Amino acid sequence: MESPENKQSEVLHARLYTPAICLLIALIHIVMAARGIHVVRMEWWWHLLDDREMHHDFLRSIYYFHGNPPGLSILTRLADEVSFGHRYELLWAILTGMHILSFYAFRQAAQKAVRFDSRIPVALIFLNPFIFIYFNYFYNVTLMLCAWCCLLWLWFSTASGSKKTIVTFTVFCFFCLIRSSWHIGIVLAAGIWMLSFWDRPKAKYIALMVFLFALPLSVYIKNYIVFGKFTTSTWLGMNLCRSNMPYNCDKPISKLEPFVPVPEYAKVINLDIPYVNKFKNIAQLNKANFNNVRYIVIADSSLEAFKQCFSIPFSLKSWALHGLNNYFNSPSDFIFIYSVKWGEPFPWYSLDFFDLPDLHYTTASGNKYDVHLAWYMILYPLVMSVLLLKWTSLPAGLKIACAVLWLYFFMYTIVDPFEANRMRFENEPLFWFAILYIWSERKSLFGKKALPATVRI
Repeated sequence: MESPENKQSEVLHARLYTPAICLLIALIHIVMAARGIHVVRMEWWWHLLDDREMHHDFLRSIYYFHGNPPGLSILTRLADEVSFGHRYELLWAILTGMHILSFYAFRQAAQKAVRFDSRIPVALIFLNPFIFIYFNYFYNVTLMLCAWCCLLWLWFSTASGSKKTIVTFTVFCFFCLIRSSWHIGIVLAAGIWMLSFWDRPKAKYIALMVFLFALPLSVYIKNYIVFGKFTTSTWLGMNLCRSNMPYNCDKPISKLEPFVPVPEYAKVINLDIPYVNKFKNIAQLNKANFNNVRYIVIADSSLEAFKQCFSIPFSLKSWALHGLNNYFNSPSDFIFIYSVKWGEPFPWYSLDFFDLPDLHYTTASGNKYDVHLAWYMILYPLVMSVLLLKWTSLPAGLKIACAVLWLYFFMYTIVDPFEANRMRFENEPLFWFAILYIWSERKSLFGKKALPATVRI
């Protein structure tokens, strides 16, 4: 029998664990900042409004913004307004707080739903070195990662079904405003689906959901009225062209590097067309940036070339070689986190606790290759398969996780395979939590014993 002293010590350790990890995360971010590792500057990001337009005629500029959803640009402008010109200092504080909140929320969810002591794995997840690099980017990846952790906390809490439905739907509408892959149709389907397994909200909450849905829907309607595109991003054709065509198409546009300046595209396609000319007097659509209206024509031309050159055998080969390999690779192996400042790599930027030793081999012809290996390549396909096979035994929260993971697995590996590991990282908490839950409930999931009522949500 365990002595009272040991029990008291264990209780003390458990109480100190959460504040200690929160403090450690904050201290690491402070040390990084002191050593010159700051929040990445965003003036050059093509996912945001041009920084000059951010501060000049903002409302008109955001109205004509078409390459990406407007959410990140609006949040960035808000950060400028409340920080009195100290945008990056404020963003550093916000991102550090988001990292701490992500850990805390995930820990609370794990305490509710996981039967074993999860302190060590949870600490490894949120103290993983490369995650600190991601939390120096004010980008949809970190915003979504934090949101998923908070949703897991909500899903496995004692909150009412109505509250879970409303909050989850609100977050999904927010995703739609910052991430073009969260299409309005997916959000609508998710909202209807959630009404089927959680308590149906009262009429006033249904009205609130309709209002929330109207926010991202208004962006789609605006883009349709102004540009003739029912979307939050007009770049789909360029993404498909970049990822699937360079080696499989004789169309001139497929040979160009992705997102090159307009004059390069003008050499291979006609950009002097009535569609472009009708916007010639709108300054925001004629600047040397990626919000130039000509990129809509370029994306349409890229999409048409993709349709003409599409080949199932080649696409399957590309999906297997690039999409699957990148999706299940470490998120630390993504080019844009190699350094926060271009050309200044960190000695530990690629350190991932879940990496495996690289595989080095030489072909018969003498070509040498290095293959990056990670535990993700084993664990994640296994987790996704278990979630699908044990669908009927899962609590509602993990059913949502399963649907999201499978949907975006196909979307990211097919549409943009070269960035699939970074895109997967948006939904990473769902993977982490599923691993903990499956291990905790392995006897219930794979045996005849029913799931306990305490974890049915």
